[in-house]
Amino acid sequence: GIKKIGGFDGQAVSPDGRLIAYVDWSSGDAGVMEIATGEKRRLTNVDKGFIDMIIFSPDSKRIAFGWYKDIGPYQVGIINCDGTGQRLIYEAGTEGSFWPIDWAPDGKSIVGLLEKEAAPSFLAVLQVAEGSVRSVKQIGMSGEGMGRAQFSPDGRWIAFDRSPSAAPRESRDIFLLETEGDKEVPLIKHPADDRLLGWSPGGKWILFSSDRSGSWDAWLLPVEDGQATGEPILVKHDF
Repeated sequence: GIKKIGGFDGQAVSPDGRLIAYVDWSSGDAGVMEIATGEKRRLTNVDKGFIDMIIFSPDSKRIAFGWYKDIGPYQVGIINCDGTGQRLIYEAGTEGSFWPIDWAPDGKSIVGLLEKEAAPSFLAVLQVAEGSVRSVKQIGMSGEGMGRAQFSPDGRWIAFDRSPSAAPRESRDIFLLETEGDKEVPLIKHPADDRLLGWSPGGKWILFSSDRSGSWDAWLLPVEDGQATGEPILVKHDF
C-alpha cells in the first residue's frame, strides 16, 4: 500500500492501480496502458520534441507531463486519461524550467524542481489552475544531489531526499519540508545512502531504500506530525 511515484523515468502507475502511463519513445508522446487488459492508447500528439516526465493526479483521471520541444522552452501540460482536455499550465521563462515530480492530494498543486541555467535550483510548488510557481527550498546548482519528492497524504509535508552538500555522488539523506511555511526536518540522517520510496496511505510511515547493511534494502520509518517516532524497521532485504 505505498503510493507509486512517477517522474524521472517517464513511467507512472495510477493511484487506483488501473493504469500505467508511459512515454512512447517512437513518437515522443504520452500514453496509458490498462493493466488488466494490456490495451494501450496514445494521449498526446506532440509534433516536436518529446515528453519525459509523467505524474498522475490523485483521482487517477489526469496526468501532468513535462514536454521538451526541439526548439523552444520546456513546458508542463495536463491531459485527461481519455485523451481530452489537453492544456499547458507552465512554460519556462525567466523563472526557469519546472520538472514535475508529484501531484498534491487535493489536486491543486504539483511539487517539482525549478531549474535555471547557471543559477541555484529550487524545490518548488506549481499551482495547477493559474500556473504560478512558488520556490520553497534551495537545492543546489542544476538540481545536483536531488532525488525524489512526494507530498504526504494530508498535504502538510513534502518528503524528499538529497545529498547534504548537494553533491550528486554523495550519500543522500531524507528530509521533510512544510508545504505552507519554511520548517525543514532532517528525518533520516545516516552515513549510508538513504533514498525516499514513498509514504504509506495513512501518512504514518515513510518507506525508503538504504545500503546501510551492505546491500540495498527496504526500510519503514514511523512518522507523526513531521517527526520520526521510532527506529527504522527492515522490511525487505536485498531490495
